[in-house]
Amino acid sequence: MQKRLFLVLLIVFSAFATAQACDFNFKVNGNKKDCKPGDVIEITVELALTHRVCNVAPAETKFKVDGMKVLSASQWKQTSPTRYERTVTAQVLNDNKKRITLMAVRTCTKEGGTGTFTLPKD
Repeated sequence: MQKRLFLVLLIVFSAFATAQACDFNFKVNGNKKDCKPGDVIEITVELALTHRVCNVAPAETKFKVDGMKVLSASQWKQTSPTRYERTVTAQVLNDNKKRITLMAVRTCTKEGGTGTFTLPKD
């Protein structure tokens, strides 16, 4: 009886742990490990929709930046039925921040999702 209860609870908690509606992956072009003021960097943002049908378009994704200024951003490009990507070009600011941050935020009825990219600043 205890084994069944444990198995049921494990399955229920596993379902909640993976119920996020979307996932973000970030890649910095050139595989930079750090940056310094004035650097211009390109960050590729990949959006993966884990629920196949989403009422929120990729273009409705909000971005927040800290320690850098966005110079340009490409349009979202669909790379598969559930994956999209865009490239953000930004310049590192000359401020007292120890790192730069790019945060992507999606809000929808399926829990939305967030992703954060950080890079240490020299």
